[in-house]
Amino acid sequence: MFSTFMGIEIAKRALQNSQQTIYITQNNISNSENPDYNRQTVTLKEVPPLWLPGVSTMGSITGQVGQGSIVALIDRVKDMFLDGKISSETSSFSYFNILDKYIRQLEGVLGEPAGATLDTALKDFFNSFNSLSMDPQSMEKRILVTEKARNLVDKFHQFFNFGKNVQKELNESLQIETNNVNNLFKELASLNKEIKRIEATGQKANDLKDRRDMLVGEISKFVPVTFKETDKFYLYINGKIAVQDDVYHEIELVSDNSEGMYKLYFQNDRLDVSSGSLKGLIDARDELYGGFLEKLNQFAVSIIESVNSIHLQGMNAKGESGIAFFKELPLTIYKNGEYDKNQDGINDNVVIYKIVGSKTIDPDQKVMVEGKIVVNGVEISYNPSDTVMDIIKKVNMANTGINLYIQNGKLEIKGNSSADGIYSIKNLSDSGQFLSNIAGVLSYGSSFSEDNLSAIDSLFSTDQIYTLSFEKNAAAWIDLSEEISMDPLNIAAAENYKELKEGDGRIAQKISVLMDSKFLVRNSQSLLDFYSSMVMDIAANGRKVSDNLASHELTLGSFKNMKLSYSGVNMDEELANMLKFQKAYQAAAKFLTQQNELYDILMGIIR
Repeated sequence: MFSTFMGIEIAKRALQNSQQTIYITQNNISNSENPDYNRQTVTLKEVPPLWLPGVSTMGSITGQVGQGSIVALIDRVKDMFLDGKISSETSSFSYFNILDKYIRQLEGVLGEPAGATLDTALKDFFNSFNSLSMDPQSMEKRILVTEKARNLVDKFHQFFNFGKNVQKELNESLQIETNNVNNLFKELASLNKEIKRIEATGQKANDLKDRRDMLVGEISKFVPVTFKETDKFYLYINGKIAVQDDVYHEIELVSDNSEGMYKLYFQNDRLDVSSGSLKGLIDARDELYGGFLEKLNQFAVSIIESVNSIHLQGMNAKGESGIAFFKELPLTIYKNGEYDKNQDGINDNVVIYKIVGSKTIDPDQKVMVEGKIVVNGVEISYNPSDTVMDIIKKVNMANTGINLYIQNGKLEIKGNSSADGIYSIKNLSDSGQFLSNIAGVLSYGSSFSEDNLSAIDSLFSTDQIYTLSFEKNAAAWIDLSEEISMDPLNIAAAENYKELKEGDGRIAQKISVLMDSKFLVRNSQSLLDFYSSMVMDIAANGRKVSDNLASHELTLGSFKNMKLSYSGVNMDEELANMLKFQKAYQAAAKFLTQQNELYDILMGIIR
């Protein structure tokens, strides 16, 4: 027989269920503008029915009586795969956003108002030498040369200081951002502890989990992460656990050079991530601005060395020669290039920036021999049918870190790139006779190596012209030599003859054409070309970064819209649910009222 109060119990559960669903719907509506909120749903579960022997639905078979339903689960509508995609795209977007910001700063400095750029200062400097070559006796033209040279020097200093200051700013930002992400790790671990405490009571910590999702999204702006949620929560960086429930590991900053530039370490290993703002700050500091300063220094060294090599051969207005136009700061005081590279107090290297061949060569001449040139570990073969220019192009196209070119009829070799900021020739050898008998760079059968302290003594068969490597950061210290700065009459305009000839401006003319002489980078760029290509490379990189930023922004927006359509709150749907649950509540209340009337009748009969 049925229990007298079974109907009241079912009605009570129906009221509670409807009330709970109305509360959840109201909570969804109130969070409709919260982007970090995941829509919640109520899952109802049937209460196990009662088995009553006296109830039969089919003859003599006993039946069961339902007891209504209860709220079984209040859960979030969430797609873990989509959240992972959003996290990945957030990291990529943050990376390109940082690069875009700093590359625009660099483009702004390079694109100064017309007439104030470095290439303008470069043109003015060499044009002033051209003017001097036409009137070498003019004091005004000499003063003009020094003024234009100072303007050029100031531009180098301005650009270098700008680049260094931005690098320091990026390094400081890296420290701040790393502290921020570590604080997020700590907050995430604390939140996991609270979630675990609540869910141990059998409740769902949905709002706290939304907060956790938001923290993971914030962390993904800094570094790319992956996560997994089972009975525990795991956050990974490069496959290593960053957060496991209430335990977390911090990203460490290690300064590994004299300038205090930070590197990232995680669990005792170097952290090398592919995206995120931390990666963006490092790449902007080291690749973007570091590359800019590297080329700026290379540019300054090329100007110093190329101008001085000609100016030293000329004669000033006083009949004196051997005066450098630009100040030179060789890396070592030893004329044979000895240098203590590892700073242990013992010279262990030879630093040579340029070697000039002793023989005059024709670029179109066939070498008529075969051999193999080895430059900094790179092998370049040549054949008897190759011309001098063919071999030069082969070596320069091999990206060996040195540059071959012909200047004044002789082969010159320069170091044009370096990881440590020291432009030098590392290794050089030739199994044939091109560098020895044809060009006169090496003595026959010899080779050059920077770690051979006796290299200079045994390298050359005759008095060889070579230039020692300069100190690092030439763009920071480039300046006029003391002689030129103090007296413009020390500017060499004439050829170095026994008797000074009035009106001789051939040295000034030789210097003036350096601007258009193609002796840099694969023998195809002049000084002006080199600067133009540097600016164009930055502009091209800027367009690439901007395109990537726009692409990832579009993709991220698309994923977020997908999440919003799946996990977000739809007001029309929630209002419809509200009406439905209100009707259900009214029906349950009506049923409870009817049950109450039945009990009143029953109690009246009993009385």
